[in-house]
Amino acid sequence: MPKLSLGFSLRRSPAGGLGVFASRSFRPGETVLRWDCSRALAPGEFDALPREERRFVAFAGGKHLLMVFPERHVNHSCNANTCIEARAYRGGVDVREVAVRAIRRGEEVTADYAHSIPPGVVMECNCGLPQCRKVICREF
Repeated sequence: MPKLSLGFSLRRSPAGGLGVFASRSFRPGETVLRWDCSRALAPGEFDALPREERRFVAFAGGKHLLMVFPERHVNHSCNANTCIEARAYRGGVDVREVAVRAIRRGEEVTADYAHSIPPGVVMECNCGLPQCRKVICREF
């Protein structure tokens, strides 16, 4: 099982594929993960990406961002334990996943993709929770 920086491990997720798991506890309001935002896409680059790679693009801080390791392995949940906070600044964007509730050691870190999915993109949800919305699309 590969170790990630800042208290994470990467392993098989019950949701399928790989997931990011906390190897320490996080308090509500604590930054859980800071994204590497060095891969902001220029206009038109999103459309030129292979279909498989497009699922790793988020829209935050007014920019299309190609997610890299480890944020590309944070799975969606309709009852996520983190929320995205994005702040644009001159020439860039700072994106963090912030705990919305306590996250226990060993718990999978999840996000609600509806807050960061690119405009016009729709995904099927497979979180399996009773409150599942079945479809993920931009809420605003």
